[in-house]
Amino acid sequence: MQGEVITLDDTKTRIIIAAIQAVRQYGLEGVRIQNVSELAGISSGAIYRHFDGKDQLLVECFTYVDKRAAAIFERLKFNPLDMLTDPMGAIKELWLPYFRFWTSHPDETVFYHRFRDSTFFPKYDKSRDVTYFGQCH
Repeated sequence: MQGEVITLDDTKTRIIIAAIQAVRQYGLEGVRIQNVSELAGISSGAIYRHFDGKDQLLVECFTYVDKRAAAIFERLKFNPLDMLTDPMGAIKELWLPYFRFWTSHPDETVFYHRFRDSTFFPKYDKSRDVTYFGQCH
């Protein structure tokens, strides 16, 4: 996260990062608020000041990771003519930054896939806000 601007307050960000790490360690179903508080180095009560409970925390973790992945596309430069002259090179230029993000952020990668594969995701997916993907130019 070096060089990135974090728009959440520091405590909330620490909680989200700790929850993402906890899911990697304990699984989506196995993670507990106590695990998150220990990893974040704060009390369980502090977590409840920022989140209603585990479900809301996990949704906000997913949104946090999803927005970070979407931001990759904001920085990409694409010349459509490259698809004619060097299609493989153009595809690599588009996908390598995205691939590098996931391989260099193992906690986020594991969290993201566990959340997407959960029984909770289809219900959440129907109502989630994905306008941050529309902001990519």
